Amino acid sequence: MRKAVVASVVGVAILIAAAYFTYASLTRTGEIRVGVGVNGCIDTNCVTLPLPEADVTVTFADGHKLSGKTDATGVTNFRTDRSGEVTITATSPLLSEPITTTADISDGGYLSVDMADPAPFKLVRAS
Repeated sequence: MRKAVVASVVGVAILIAAAYFTYASLTRTGEIRVGVGVNGCIDTNCVTLPLPEADVTVTFADGHKLSGKTDATGVTNFRTDRSGEVTITATSPLLSEPITTTADISDGGYLSVDMADPAPFKLVRAS
C-alpha cells in the first residue's frame, strides 16, 4: 500500500513538472531592441547620433511583422513569442536610404541590434 501511495505522489509530481515546463515553453517571451542612428563627422572625427522617430519594422521568416518608432534615444523595443530569423528595417526622411539587417532570435531570447546610416553627414564646427 505504501509503495502505491509513493508511486502516485511521484506520478503526480511528474505530471505537474511536465505541465509547468510545457507552459513555460509556450509562454516564453523574447525581446528585440533596435537602436537607429546617423553618423555625423567633423573632418575625420565621426560620432553616431541617435535618430528619434525612425520607423522600425521587424519581419519574421513566416511574414509576421512588428513595427514601431524609435524614442528620443533612438531605440525601440519589441516583445515577441516568436523565434527564428528576422529582417529589421529602419526608415526615416533623415536616412540616406532604408537600413536593413538580418539576425536570429532564439525562443524567449534577447536580441539587440544597433544600426546606423552608412552615409555620414558633415557637421559644422561652431565659431
